[in-house]
Amino acid sequence: MSPVSRAITTQEVLPAPLSRRDLQPMIRQARRYGRAVKRNGLLLAVALRQLQTSGAHLTYGRASFGAWAATEFADLDLSPENAKKLSQVGRVMLVLERHERVDLADPRTFPGTTGTRVLSSVLSTHSEQAMLDVYNHCPPGYVVANTVSAAVSALLPQPAITTMPEPARAW
Repeated sequence: MSPVSRAITTQEVLPAPLSRRDLQPMIRQARRYGRAVKRNGLLLAVALRQLQTSGAHLTYGRASFGAWAATEFADLDLSPENAKKLSQVGRVMLVLERHERVDLADPRTFPGTTGTRVLSSVLSTHSEQAMLDVYNHCPPGYVVANTVSAAVSALLPQPAITTMPEPARAW
């Protein structure tokens, strides 16, 4: 058997698993990073919304906020679409702050990132009050996509399902 065709075992590729005790510092560090990502991502969204509301793109001679933000923040690898989506999430955060549901200085009050995306959809298709009702319906500390979606299903009217017209029969 040649060395190239020899099967590689899992033990040769992966090191031995660490103990739970050895993993705890790594887990704590990953959790700190995750919290920082959540906090900073939502604060970036708020800052982008404030820039859009302030007309930053117009000041710089751009008709599209997304295109302006993608250029201005090219180092962040934002696409125009992502800048727009983040701005919409920022709008959610600012509405929640105005209604004293979150404190932008205290990330412990922030909803989950996935939850804010669903709330953004509710805000854009329904109303500010509908979004607040959905937010209030979620368990405290668990404003994430699945709880927000469940609240949407429970509280908001579902779109009417239209039927397809029957095809014409050839007789």
